[in-house]
Amino acid sequence: MRNKGVVIVLAAVITFLCLFYLQFTFVSRNIQEQAVIKATDKTGNVSLAVKQRYLDSLWNKTVYSFLGIDYTYKEVKENELGLGLDLQGGMHVVLEVSPVDILRGMSNNPMDADFNSFIQSAREAQKTSQGDFVDLFYEAYQTKSTGKKLSAYFASAKGSISSNDDDAAVLQKIRAEVDDAINRSFTILKTRLDQFGTSSPNIQKLPATGRIQIEIPGADNPQRVRKLLQGVARLEFWKVVEYTDPALITALESINNLVVKENTLKAEATKTNAPAAKAEVKSDTSKSDLSQLDQQLSKVKDSTGSALDSLKNSITSPLYSLMSPGAPFMYDVKDTATINALLRRPDIRGLIPRNMTFFLGCEA
Repeated sequence: MRNKGVVIVLAAVITFLCLFYLQFTFVSRNIQEQAVIKATDKTGNVSLAVKQRYLDSLWNKTVYSFLGIDYTYKEVKENELGLGLDLQGGMHVVLEVSPVDILRGMSNNPMDADFNSFIQSAREAQKTSQGDFVDLFYEAYQTKSTGKKLSAYFASAKGSISSNDDDAAVLQKIRAEVDDAINRSFTILKTRLDQFGTSSPNIQKLPATGRIQIEIPGADNPQRVRKLLQGVARLEFWKVVEYTDPALITALESINNLVVKENTLKAEATKTNAPAAKAEVKSDTSKSDLSQLDQQLSKVKDSTGSALDSLKNSITSPLYSLMSPGAPFMYDVKDTATINALLRRPDIRGLIPRNMTFFLGCEA
């Protein structure tokens, strides 16, 4: 029993950690329920797009505080308990990296009849075999070979395969290219999953198949998952507009004036609806009356102060008020959701020139 104290301490620590992480699970579920309520129309139908937009709007916003520490929705999702597919459902997806396209890309003549016959035979053999596609391709080449070396189908001036390479060297380079393509796809998919907004997504490469298995607990929008995983990356070049550009300044002033006008109307409405109180102090007021009077004056002060704060906030829009001092158009990460929501408004988008758009970057 000499270690009884140590056991008690360990039990207390473990209990605290369990409760610490369990609270994030309850917070996450509460936010999910709020999202469902927001996305439910009058007929009871739930719009998955509206639900996702609501959750995305909270991604970088503080949604929970514990012991003086603020947590964004993203951090809540990272700290909640991972329940897995068996407990909360979700989606199970298997993707396959096509080695055919890789072989065609490495070939010096993808239209060659013999080369395409090797590809076709390997495809047919793959239906009844668990073997590697490159091995099946090589078996088809050996069976249907017309006397040409394997390098004759892949050797080129710009490629890594030369006409002097033997079959073993060519196969090694083809496998290296296929493995590299699988690794690149795995990295891209993992990066996309990290931004999906689910807890503990599982992704792993299935050995010797060229396939990638993905499990997304809690996913309830198949179209979004399909778009996320199968979407083709697109490289675009945009000209960066200086913040001194006249067209940009005009657009920003128009946006600011529109939001300021809205905030002013809200502040005036708040001031008009603020409760008024009139207190009269008589010379014979008792202590209890004075205490009640202090409470009334406190309420008047609070309501008036709230109205003044609203008027103060109506001077500038979040586009300017949330901007970091001395750094034009630089915002704290927690404020990006507010800025994005503002710029997505149809009436505000109409004030921005058609050949201009806003992107948020990252600066260390």
